[in-house]
Amino acid sequence: RTLARWGLGDPVLPWTLIIVTLIGAGVVGVLAALWPANRAARTRPLEAIAEA
Repeated sequence: RTLARWGLGDPVLPWTLIIVTLIGAGVVGVLAALWPANRAARTRPLEAIAEA
């Protein structure tokens, strides 16, 4: 009701926008996880313990 008073209708988001946003967020999440995982995989265990 409040939005209608201001001349705004029901908010509508196209399904394509929702899907593209979810896929994009998933890709960014995977890339953000792979970078430190790759770095950790290349680190020798004794070096990692020495840094801690």
